[in-house]
Amino acid sequence: MKTSDRIFLIAGLTLMCFDLSAQNPSQSQGSGQSQGSGQSQIPNPSQNPSQNPPPPPRPDNDHHRFPPQSPEDRFLQTLNLNPDQKAKVEAMNNQFKLQMDSLHLAMKQAQHNFQEGRRKIQDTKLAQLKTVLTPEQYTQLLESLEKMRQDRKDRRHPDPTN
Repeated sequence: MKTSDRIFLIAGLTLMCFDLSAQNPSQSQGSGQSQGSGQSQIPNPSQNPSQNPPPPPRPDNDHHRFPPQSPEDRFLQTLNLNPDQKAKVEAMNNQFKLQMDSLHLAMKQAQHNFQEGRRKIQDTKLAQLKTVLTPEQYTQLLESLEKMRQDRKDRRHPDPTN
């Protein structure tokens, strides 16, 4: 099986398990797992949050891609994997984590490059407009651009006092 096929399979299983556990949280809580056994449960909004104990701390040597009780882990537990299968699944999870980390880094770099390129184009455009416009028109343009930036900022982060 190709690595990309494995990734899609794992992602699909994760989404299916998350969807199933979100649709019927009472079954995942009543599956014989007690709250004191270290099993993470999906919180029920109707329950008082103070009744739910905090999750146990993660061990320092935890190198799994997914938290110990992710939907995928709960699903995999139902498969009764043998030690060899568990090792292979763990290796796949580690490989998946490395690929996701690499993809995330590449996306951040691409976004940074896009923003830099856009800024250079905008600066060039403003410099060329300055040669065509009168000083008053150029000042008016800069004021208009600043107002648009402020309006965009206000839409993204509205002032709660208004």
